[in-house]
Amino acid sequence: MIRRFFIALSSAALVALCVSVLFAFLPVSCEGTPEVGENVKKTGTASEISVSDAVTDASGFDDLSFLCDGDLLTGYSSEGSACLTVEYSGGIGSLYFIYYSEYGVYTVTDNDTGITKSVGQGSFLHDFIDLADLFGHAPSSVTVSWDSGAVAINEMYIFTLGDAPDYVQQWELPAEGGADMILFSTHGDDEQLFFAGILPYYANALGYRVQVVYLTNHRNNSDSRVHEMLNGLWAVGCTIYPVFGSFSDFLYDSIEKTYSVFETQGVSRDDIIEFCVEQIRRFKPLVIVAHDFDGEYGHGQHMVYADCVAAALEASNDASYFPDSADEYGVWDVPKAYFHLYEENQIVMDWDTPMEELGGMTPFEVTQKLGFPCHVSQQWTWFNGWINGKGTAITKASEIEYYSPCLYGLYRSTVGPDVEKNDFFENLITYGEAEAAQNRQNSHRILENKRLEMPADASSGSNESLISPTETDIQTETTPLGGVSDENEDDGIGRIAALFAVGTVIISVTAAALCLISRERRQQRTKK
Repeated sequence: MIRRFFIALSSAALVALCVSVLFAFLPVSCEGTPEVGENVKKTGTASEISVSDAVTDASGFDDLSFLCDGDLLTGYSSEGSACLTVEYSGGIGSLYFIYYSEYGVYTVTDNDTGITKSVGQGSFLHDFIDLADLFGHAPSSVTVSWDSGAVAINEMYIFTLGDAPDYVQQWELPAEGGADMILFSTHGDDEQLFFAGILPYYANALGYRVQVVYLTNHRNNSDSRVHEMLNGLWAVGCTIYPVFGSFSDFLYDSIEKTYSVFETQGVSRDDIIEFCVEQIRRFKPLVIVAHDFDGEYGHGQHMVYADCVAAALEASNDASYFPDSADEYGVWDVPKAYFHLYEENQIVMDWDTPMEELGGMTPFEVTQKLGFPCHVSQQWTWFNGWINGKGTAITKASEIEYYSPCLYGLYRSTVGPDVEKNDFFENLITYGEAEAAQNRQNSHRILENKRLEMPADASSGSNESLISPTETDIQTETTPLGGVSDENEDDGIGRIAALFAVGTVIISVTAAALCLISRERRQQRTKK
């Protein structure tokens, strides 16, 4: 009997071992079974679907040809609220709208499931809707509804499932309460000219949170320039949606005359300062960069914007000034502020060193060759010769003699003077770096808590790594957002598999023993 027992036991253990090994390699989810389509995967670049073929129904539009006429700068407005139904049997992965003017929230309905979701919360003029992410699959039919009144659209794109093409702009929401830098640019193209190099370097290559705030959207003169501004920002790698001020665009060569014209439009100096203060309190920047106080080439609006930004620096930390924005956002004391060409505490920025993050181009080349050309309406102006050269081509920012984009002065600092004088962020830690440091502190705290929770007689070997965690220990303890890392998740799955294996062995051994005992008893009764 004993011999047969061990034979049965060995067989059961072998079966249990096989089952356990199989289980250990099966995927385990701690979040339950996913819903249908939840794990939809995108492979490759999406293909564009013909708008004229895919739009099967429309309300509010008499003629839909404007949706796909290739003209990104002009469009058509609906007669009141409107909706469009798009159908494609292969699945619609995403939609992309170029709006004539900001609309706000609208809805998309997945006609396959009847589910409706709101989109457009950012009021982006160039608005991308990832349907696969929104609904968990690529619907064969969707209806887009603008229920809050007339909508003006310039162009529409429809894509299959996959990654959107490079020309599709997928904007991030403005950097609420956490902008590393605000660039106060008066006009569309100033950010590509007198501030050339800043956006490719800080927003693109370094990945800092750079918020561009324009004084004007140019709507009083042109409806196309606002699209050029977005195209230019996207071309140089700035993905945070800008703020467009609604102040008029006009040109006078003195600050006094410019303020006087603003007054005739019902706009006071305090109104512009209030606008600047609101942006500072809203985004809480570590660094501010603004125009030359003399307006670079003498543009009165550049002078006004520089003057108002400087005044806002003094007011933004005092709740008695413009209390409405103080109530909404709180106050903010800007650590550092630089003004273009400011002669005191001057620093020289290097925009001429090629960077791997920019594909081997220099920050200046990215602005010169990719950013400024997006401002099609300005190519005929003297700016073209200023940035590209007349007769002799300009290839470096340092070659520009007048209004150099490399020269800035430290106007204000709460973190001490610059020593290296080559970086706006000298003596500062960015929001991203601070978050990473906080995550490391949280990791240290978790590891220390684990050490304190261990039994007093625990072996020194298992305790050592908790007392003095290495950098690797810290990085694997949490993700950058403070969640559990993949390595710890794998450890948890391994522990579950091990427990299952042990339980399976115990159950199998018990079952084998009971079967053997039952068999022996039957045999004994038969002999009797």
